[in-house]
Amino acid sequence: MCAICVDSKCTMLLIDNDFLSDLRLKHLMRQSSVVVFVRDIEDDKYLINDYFRLSMYLQGKINDKIVVAHFCQEVHVVRNLKTKLLLEINIIGLERIIVDANRQKLIIKSCRSLKTKLKIKSKNDIRMK
Repeated sequence: MCAICVDSKCTMLLIDNDFLSDLRLKHLMRQSSVVVFVRDIEDDKYLINDYFRLSMYLQGKINDKIVVAHFCQEVHVVRNLKTKLLLEINIIGLERIIVDANRQKLIIKSCRSLKTKLKIKSKNDIRMK
């Protein structure tokens, strides 16, 4: 399991450069002619122009049957990102994702309401209610 953060202020998918190396995916990286200014979950600022297309697979259940959801997204590479992968808020709306904090489940409506377990932790280690 890797640390993935969903941030309501994030408008693009970000991945840590070292995590990308660990996954052995650096050969997929491309450079954009446009440099983009981004902030992470702690409001640290970065200028980036490296990106790649990432296929993400998420195991879950539909009607008690184990299935796998597939997402393909453009991911921007950030050096020394505070988390391994920062999910943009747009993917939540686009894929109609519901975060059920009380039951610690993620429900993906665009995938026939696929359900998967979710571990929720606040960024400041504050106890969530």
